[in-house]
Amino acid sequence: MTSLSPPSRELASSQDLLTVEDLCRWLKVPKATVYDWTHTGVIPHYKVGRLVRFNPHEIEAWLEARKIRGRSTRIPGFASRAVSRLHPS
Repeated sequence: MTSLSPPSRELASSQDLLTVEDLCRWLKVPKATVYDWTHTGVIPHYKVGRLVRFNPHEIEAWLEARKIRGRSTRIPGFASRAVSRLHPS
């Protein structure tokens, strides 16, 4: 596969599936990590004979499900409690 970004169209053929190497480059993780994820069932994948393949749309959904939402850097009431402990009235 020449492009590392997932295709925007529906999966049309097995040529649209990502290889382990493609996925490693896309996610910037070692092969051992990807194989561990497939072995433990953490990541959606397909077995084609002895080969492992990944649907880029399923990987995007998998990543989205694991997104960690940020929170505000200011927690209401936190600063005032910290200051009151440092400087009791």
